Amino acid sequence: MIIGIYSSQYDPKVGGGYTFENDIINAVYNLSQQGKINHKFILFTHKEKQRTDNDLFTTIIIPKTNKNIFVRLLKLYKRIRFRYFRIGNIENTIEEVTIKKYNPDLLFYPATNYLNIDIPYITTVWDLQHRLQPYFPEVSNNYVWETREEYLSLCLKKAAYIITGNHTNQREINLFYGIPSNRIKLLPHPTPSFAFDKEEGDFKLNLKRLDIEGEYLFYPAQFWPHKNHITLLEAISILNKKYNTHFKLVLTGSDKGNLSHIKNKAKELGITDQVFLIGFVEIEDMISLYRGAFALTYMTFFGPENLPPLESFALGCPVIASRVEGAEEQLAEAAILVESFNAEELASAVINLKNNLDLRNSLIERGYARAKSWTSVEWVNGLVTTFDEFEKIRKCWP
Repeated sequence: MIIGIYSSQYDPKVGGGYTFENDIINAVYNLSQQGKINHKFILFTHKEKQRTDNDLFTTIIIPKTNKNIFVRLLKLYKRIRFRYFRIGNIENTIEEVTIKKYNPDLLFYPATNYLNIDIPYITTVWDLQHRLQPYFPEVSNNYVWETREEYLSLCLKKAAYIITGNHTNQREINLFYGIPSNRIKLLPHPTPSFAFDKEEGDFKLNLKRLDIEGEYLFYPAQFWPHKNHITLLEAISILNKKYNTHFKLVLTGSDKGNLSHIKNKAKELGITDQVFLIGFVEIEDMISLYRGAFALTYMTFFGPENLPPLESFALGCPVIASRVEGAEEQLAEAAILVESFNAEELASAVINLKNNLDLRNSLIERGYARAKSWTSVEWVNGLVTTFDEFEKIRKCWP
């Protein structure tokens, strides 16, 4: 088959979405170059060409439409017409016209996407938190909930297959959208390749450049409310007062509207001098921050899977994570799990890790084994099995 891959995550500041998509596309390219996949691929992307094409992998650059006022108006018209009339053919955007020109047998969306093209497709779902926790403003305000719900309802119901990471999300997709289980394929999140590929180097030099010294807890996360930085700040205060233990807290990520609230909370708790807000960082610095951290404290309210704990596992950093639905399946016994809203439990977990070297070493060992057990290559091999399954069906029409 000829399989089209639509790449939508072209900005590294997107975070986990960019990392995941980039890893999967690179793995497809490498495996096709090695002759280990019996399909041809066309990558449709907005990014500049970063690899040499081969007989089985071709890259098509799509002009970025966000700077084209005509296309922006066309997209707006399309959404309005779809929402209020739902009749007739809807005019295609540049992406849709480009893909249709090459007419692949199957489309694959590494991120949850849907384009109005009469081509069967496979898409991915990372979470359905707008259904589970609609009170968070980032999945509710400014018609985000309605837009996401309408979009997913169409996208998922029409997909040939849906790829998701664990049984928790599989059940949710089935519950909320009525998708039969045989159309939902389970492929656990792969560990990001950068956590294995980079040379060791001297991470202490990078930390010194970032002006970070001493023991610190680390949390790489965009500043959304659901990332739950507030509980982490409360835990730092408890460690100060109850345990006379003064950890620094290093936070990376872009502001998504909640940063001022976090700064105000740190000031209220009297811990501003312990909190380091260093914004978006490049991969080299991210690796150093993981390697130098006492622990990753990943306190999100959202699941069922998350990438930073896997990165942390691979880089030898112990993980304390929130006990969201799906966390036990993803992280198994390689992490300490605590309730998302319980600052006392989080502080206690940090102290337990500090006082128990055997526990710390055990978590590092189990974490690394967990990270190595599922990489982007394994993920793509599972995906190819789904491609092969669909090929048996696709041959029934021209």
